[in-house]
Amino acid sequence: MRRLSRLSIIASFAWACGACCLVPCALAGFSFIRKPVIDIPVSLAKGTVWTKEFGSKSSETYSVIIRAQRRLPFADMNCMMGVSWGESSSFNCDREPLLQADWWLKEGDRVADSGSAYERTGGASTDHTLEKYLGHFHGQAGHKYVVEVRFISDGSALNATNPHLIIETNKPWD
Repeated sequence: MRRLSRLSIIASFAWACGACCLVPCALAGFSFIRKPVIDIPVSLAKGTVWTKEFGSKSSETYSVIIRAQRRLPFADMNCMMGVSWGESSSFNCDREPLLQADWWLKEGDRVADSGSAYERTGGASTDHTLEKYLGHFHGQAGHKYVVEVRFISDGSALNATNPHLIIETNKPWD
């Protein structure tokens, strides 16, 4: 009978623990890599939403994203959210997106940055979610911000997908 060394037993245990911890995180969309600064449920009907105040200890670039659960057919959600996968993609459509928005980054009463999402642009997808990229901004260390998003078209048909407004840093981990 072959004896296992103490080192091989420890290595096997470490590998098993790593697999048990990392695989579920990877399947959940790598949520352990990026933790959103803001993650709030929103209605995509015409109207305006505001985030709570947030800031950072260092200067960072942030993304403004709408993340929805894939509860509708993938091609329909892409079309409704205005997500494009390139000119030759079969998921593209010629209808106007339901998800159209303007956003403002506010520092107190001052508008520090702004953007809009009216056209088909990039996004991201997992087996469970679809994301629409609205824009990005650069936050300064020690500053406090609020993001205001105004949905300008009626995207309430997407409310069944449990949409969330996400503000996250672009660095790979927090």
